[in-house]
Amino acid sequence: MSDAQHFKVVIIGGGPAGIGTAVGLAKRGVGPVVLIERRAKLGGTPMGYRKKPGGVPTFVEWTRGRVVFGEELAGRMATRLAKTDTAIRLGTQVTKIDPVEKRLTLLGPGGVRELTADAVVPVSYTHQPLPTRDLV
Repeated sequence: MSDAQHFKVVIIGGGPAGIGTAVGLAKRGVGPVVLIERRAKLGGTPMGYRKKPGGVPTFVEWTRGRVVFGEELAGRMATRLAKTDTAIRLGTQVTKIDPVEKRLTLLGPGGVRELTADAVVPVSYTHQPLPTRDLV
């Protein structure tokens, strides 16, 4: 694990906030960036709001000025993300963050891996605390 891959920014969470952050960084030329999502798919909570007959769209898509189903919103955001150079790690959890060494330990489909980063952006909506006491 000594050959840790280095990123300018690590984004923890593949929901709307994480995807939006990655797209925004790409537009500003910041990179390399990696987005880490513990689920098997991007989209976060909105992915649970599927389009169905009689359903009520509940997510506001500001760029289009309308209300849509969560599944549609997540799909559009993932399409925007795919147009960037953002590395994506699905099914992966951050198990440890060392703020002094700027090193993150990940557990994913390929086993345990480490990476380093200049900045960590935790945007995950979770009830679990981040695996460090002080990120700053």
